Amino acid sequence: MEKGNTVMVTKSVSFTMQSRLSGYVRCVLTYYVLRLTKRASLPIDVQRGFTLIEILVVLGITGLVFASGLSSFRDFDRRQRISQSASTLRKDLDLAKAKAFASEKPSGCTTTLVGWRVTFNASSYDLIADCDVQDVTFKTVSFPSGITKTAGASSVTFGVLARGTTSSSDDTVTLTQIGTGSTTVVTITKTGTIY
Repeated sequence: MEKGNTVMVTKSVSFTMQSRLSGYVRCVLTYYVLRLTKRASLPIDVQRGFTLIEILVVLGITGLVFASGLSSFRDFDRRQRISQSASTLRKDLDLAKAKAFASEKPSGCTTTLVGWRVTFNASSYDLIADCDVQDVTFKTVSFPSGITKTAGASSVTFGVLARGTTSSSDDTVTLTQIGTGSTTVVTITKTGTIY
């Protein structure tokens, strides 16, 4: 009899757990069925809308992407500005070299042309025809805002007829970007090569 009671108790406990579990499952299923049927009866406009939380999450992610893109763009813009300034300086140095090679005298130079000189200051540089008696300024170029010449030669003179520069050694001009400290060095060798 005890064996039978034990079996009965085990069956009873097993049956009770099954009924509780199935009751829970029935309750969950009923909840979702009611939820779906309620949703099915709502107008289409209400079903396809976004919740406030979904909109806030999308706006937050969009803001983060925009902020990181903006900082990357500013870094790119700064790098381009100093790179463009160095490129313009190299082109103008090449122009002065070409004019010296061709012994090209501007109209204001009535005496002998010694060469073409590029004179630097912190915020600009001048292309000057170096004549015996007087100098004639051909062009003045200002560096973009935030770019300055911080080191290097104060002037470079290219001699006429491809004699290179009048310096006894290579000259350098260092451009620095204010705020970031980025620098670019333009080198002019004594033979007139610019890089």
